[in-house]
Amino acid sequence: MTRAMARELGEHGICCNALAPGLTLSDTIKGRKDYGVLCTLNVESLSLKREETLCGLLTRLRRFDPPFSDFHRASD
Repeated sequence: MTRAMARELGEHGICCNALAPGLTLSDTIKGRKDYGVLCTLNVESLSLKREETLCGLLTRLRRFDPPFSDFHRASD
């Protein structure tokens, strides 16, 4: 959906971004008995072969927020 919106709205100077993190490591996930297997399967299915952490997710989310991007809310 994001790609389709970007193609349609790009000609008007509107950018479309999305975060779809999937499985994010947390104490709850790390505490599971099947953590090792679950983590391996998850990482193998990703384009970037790495575990997702909350810190990494928040860092990428921050890039969508001014002054780090040209993102503007509808009310701006």
